Amino acid sequence: MQKWICLILLCESLILSSRANAGFEDIKHYPQNVWDFELTSRYLSTNSNFTSAGGAYANFPSNYSYSLEDFNFFTRTVMPGSNVSFWGDSQVSAAQSKNPAQSLTTTGLTHIRLGSDFVLFHDAFNIIPEFYFANSSVPAISDGVMKLSAKLFLEFQFGSFWVEGFSGYIWQDQGRAALIPYGAVGEFRFSSWSFGGNIQGYSSASTDTNTSNNAQQLNWMSNVNGGSELFDAINPQVLEFNVWGKFNLTRNFSMFAGGGTTINGQNIANYWDIQFGLAYRWPTGKFNRPRPKTEVERFNEETSDGVDQSLFDVRPPVPQPQNQHRSVSPQNIQKELDKTEIQIDMKSIDKPHKDSTDQEPLPSTDK
Repeated sequence: MQKWICLILLCESLILSSRANAGFEDIKHYPQNVWDFELTSRYLSTNSNFTSAGGAYANFPSNYSYSLEDFNFFTRTVMPGSNVSFWGDSQVSAAQSKNPAQSLTTTGLTHIRLGSDFVLFHDAFNIIPEFYFANSSVPAISDGVMKLSAKLFLEFQFGSFWVEGFSGYIWQDQGRAALIPYGAVGEFRFSSWSFGGNIQGYSSASTDTNTSNNAQQLNWMSNVNGGSELFDAINPQVLEFNVWGKFNLTRNFSMFAGGGTTINGQNIANYWDIQFGLAYRWPTGKFNRPRPKTEVERFNEETSDGVDQSLFDVRPPVPQPQNQHRSVSPQNIQKELDKTEIQIDMKSIDKPHKDSTDQEPLPSTDK
């Protein structure tokens, strides 16, 4: 039954959404007038632990194993007209642990987080503080403690390539060791797809109150977590590597897949994981895209070179007299011909005509 529940949740995560940084940090962006909804599926497997000396790991004893499936729902929005975001997520996990005596399956709500991040400084690079509060209550599939986190991100952009570095401080209750997270992120972003990777980890900044009860802690992990030191580890340190890719299916839907593995650690499980799913971006208003500037707007005209600038003023066009065009038609032509003929006849009547019989009298011959 547990396998069917996990399969159903996994299919839902593929249909609904996913989140690139459910298990690791990625580049922060601040899109306006949208609300992001994401649901990430992650499968994690471990069969060894890093030793207390660090730099080496030891495999679990025979017939011990531990695996984990996470389903993380995440939502984030940016305040209109600003670079301030508020976000929250909740996670349901299903773990399976085995030892020679028993096989255990545990499912539950592992944590709820509420956080905010904003651009404090924007110029050649961005300075982004992030704060969140988290509470978890199931030790077998989470740390089972309350956490307060403060991180500072430095973000740079070089064309389509984004790079980010971060560090911070995480306080944990119940006497657990405080942590110092750190890492570096790089991502290539294009119009419809992106891919990136990071190296991240954390170190213990204080001493766990259970340090003197190491044997008791290991006994708990052997019985409940199949020998894994993934959760509730004493003074842990870890360094891991992750890669991911995203592809925009439509303007509102995108697909995600990624994975990672530990590189080094101390008092922590040696593990690998994969993540995948879809994301939905819900528009809450019109997308305000800046109008591209014209060439005239991009460059300022030089007006202090001594040339009379009035010569370049645009003058109104000189009005042209309108020609009276008479329509030409056969009727008009005939009227003009008739007028001409009448004028000729009138001139002929006014002028006297000489007849051939009308001759001047001959001079007289009488003397």
